[in-house]
Amino acid sequence: MKNIIINLVISVLFLFNNANAEWKNSFSLNSNYDQNPFHYQGSEPININSTNILLAYKSADNSFGLNLNTNYSLIPNLAYAQLNDNTIGIKFNNHFGANNESDLIFTGMFGFKLNSGDFSYYNNNHYDFSVGYNYRFSEITSLSIGNVVNLKDYYSMPDFSYMENVAYIGLKTSFETNTSISAEVDYGYKNFSDKLFSFSGKGKNNTSASQSFAQAIASVKIGQSLADRTGLSLLLAKSMNLSSTTSDLLSFNPDLVFEKDIYDDSYTYQSNEATLTLSHYTFFDIKLQLFGFYFAKDYSYQYSEDVEIINPNRADKSSGIGLNLEKSFGNLKVNMNYNYTNNSSNTPVFDYNSNYFGVGFKLGF
Repeated sequence: MKNIIINLVISVLFLFNNANAEWKNSFSLNSNYDQNPFHYQGSEPININSTNILLAYKSADNSFGLNLNTNYSLIPNLAYAQLNDNTIGIKFNNHFGANNESDLIFTGMFGFKLNSGDFSYYNNNHYDFSVGYNYRFSEITSLSIGNVVNLKDYYSMPDFSYMENVAYIGLKTSFETNTSISAEVDYGYKNFSDKLFSFSGKGKNNTSASQSFAQAIASVKIGQSLADRTGLSLLLAKSMNLSSTTSDLLSFNPDLVFEKDIYDDSYTYQSNEATLTLSHYTFFDIKLQLFGFYFAKDYSYQYSEDVEIINPNRADKSSGIGLNLEKSFGNLKVNMNYNYTNNSSNTPVFDYNSNYFGVGFKLGF
């Protein structure tokens, strides 16, 4: 590990001294209040104060990129829990074709989460790899295909360690009416196994069998310019569960609500989604976004606080509205956001209303 860090520092210093280097770095602070962060009736409100530092390098021809990111969060009303997530990412972009109409893109990322206290239970290493191909038919129409592999290794919960593989194809185009349309279809396959990371010494003593799940997601986004500084967008998405079996592994567990990958894994439900967003630049160049959303989720599991009661499979309907405000002062961006959510469910513990409010700033350098 020491050699890796030394080599990384040397590489970063080399990039700093490269005359063609282009750095886009940032420092941000955010403070958020979430009335129901874990999305069930027993959830308590929390405040989260976060600090994020990003160092991002991009070569002059955009063929190479490097990101170093660290995020530190403090939750005062949860025994001053400290959350820390760090990532290192790299990107290679090869332009080719008679008119450079094609891009072949490779990315890789390594991250590690180091929380304190009770939240150290969620500590993990995570890895992302992707390869993508983009082809521009014209200035307004392009095709994207690719594959993304995500791996997560939980130190204390090896049964939840997984490898996810997502293949995608997407098409974007626009019209003279200032209308844009993008469509994408994803196929995802997720395998849970404590043996995925046995090479590192974890999970070797566990005997649980691997479990696999599959899903498909289709989405369409339509954007329309209404005026010089006003636009409207509509996102429609549908996810389909392609697995014929269910598992207690992906059922709701109130003891594991702090990790969204576990407590609301997208492979546990089928859904329909609609989100409508109005964007407008107001006086003093303040960016205003108003949005409303609707989700319908049919889960593949039952949940009851009383083991003697058998409920039907969980089914939720969630709707809400939100507001985002953003103002730039040179390299400084100040933002404020609000979100209200109403969730109704055939399982009473998931009936809730929630308010979310956040403020923050981001300084680029």
